[in-house]
Amino acid sequence: MKRLIFIVLLIAIIFPASLGAQDEAGSNPFGIVEGYWRPAAAQELGVSWERITFDWSRIQPNGPGDLDIAFLRDEWLATEREIVGMIVNTPVWASDAGTVGGVPVGLYNPHDNPENQWAVFLRQFIPPMAERGIHTWIIWNAPDNPQAWEGTPADYYRLIKIAYLTINELDPEARVITGGLEWWHDVVLQRELFLKQFIDLVLEDPFGPENDFFFDAVGVNILLRGTPIGGVVETTDSAGDITVQVRDILRDSGLEDKEIWITELNALPTLDPETPVETAEVAISLEHQADFIVQASALGLAAGADRIAVHKMYDSNFMAGETPPYGLLREDNSARPAYNSYALVIEQFTPLVAANGYRSANGRLVVIEKPQETVYVMWAADTTAVDFWIEADFEDTFTLMDVSGTTLETPRIGVGINGENVYVIPTTPAESDESDIVRVAGSPVMFVLEGPPRSVWVALEGNALQLR
Repeated sequence: MKRLIFIVLLIAIIFPASLGAQDEAGSNPFGIVEGYWRPAAAQELGVSWERITFDWSRIQPNGPGDLDIAFLRDEWLATEREIVGMIVNTPVWASDAGTVGGVPVGLYNPHDNPENQWAVFLRQFIPPMAERGIHTWIIWNAPDNPQAWEGTPADYYRLIKIAYLTINELDPEARVITGGLEWWHDVVLQRELFLKQFIDLVLEDPFGPENDFFFDAVGVNILLRGTPIGGVVETTDSAGDITVQVRDILRDSGLEDKEIWITELNALPTLDPETPVETAEVAISLEHQADFIVQASALGLAAGADRIAVHKMYDSNFMAGETPPYGLLREDNSARPAYNSYALVIEQFTPLVAANGYRSANGRLVVIEKPQETVYVMWAADTTAVDFWIEADFEDTFTLMDVSGTTLETPRIGVGINGENVYVIPTTPAESDESDIVRVAGSPVMFVLEGPPRSVWVALEGNALQLR
């Protein structure tokens, strides 16, 4: 065996993390955005929860006397999936700025003051929702995006605080989640992260500790967009890297018990021949989207995400050239390959006990632990193909598959660096774009093997380095 090439295969074990929210029986952390559009397809996916948007500006368009919730159909709620509500958009009449992104009038009044229009709305809205089984609330979407929330981080903290106090007073089963952060706005502007500013405000509030710091989980949106925010290079690794940063901020602030929810996850298939995005700056194929769903789900779990929802179920109200076609199903109900890849993720990653991730310069590995078996998710990180070696036993029962669930050729048995038998599993290289950037890594493979996790190596041209 040749001497190991440490320069090429330099390893960084970036996020080995057993998920604290999991137990020995395992769980299903996977959800979908707006599954109600196609409930049968959502049911077939096997998701455990669903996000539904509630637009305050439409529920109370004319004043505090309005409360139009007739749009909420009983059949949307007649499901075993947990329904998670997301409240967005200030009515113009209730907005300091006269815009839907504006700060609600009276927000800095106490939560029981009738001049606090946000609290008044919640007092009208939450009880009928709790009666219908909705107890978990995401407050706004993308509050770090000035187009979605025009207030400051301090204003948003106040929005969350008032929501937490009011909703928990009305519903003892309530949970409050921060709006999914888009993350890159602060990076582009080279300013302190919105989440860090928010957490600092949480810790400064003397009433925080007695109120569990006014939130239960942090939301984050991880999307590969057709036009990246500020030209930022978003990649497969972003799913793990952003989640790690969120976890680090929470841990460093003494809030490591707070959950992390990836409330939107997807890659926009700009090259879908049925719904091409002509104005896109980034080329993402249907195959890339399917690969990303698997990779990002695995990386997110390994980095410590407690829940993950794909955005979204269906291309609702689709208008070519205007509506980003993120749906797992197109407007004509045809399924994109990502639908099957997400169904496979849910099937193979659950019931989830723990997830651990490992990284080398050329390869990525996520080990998914289940009660009776282990799933090894592996892919090449760049345009260089690598092999993965997994400790082998001739009596093993296993399956090797691609992101569509197609069974692949039985891997050959090789000899490891210490003379042990290993399965040699090849991966395909990633494709770079016209700018020589790898946005989506090489297509992953899944190796499902009975029993607890085993030793794994990543190998390049016969030289191997142990990952775990």
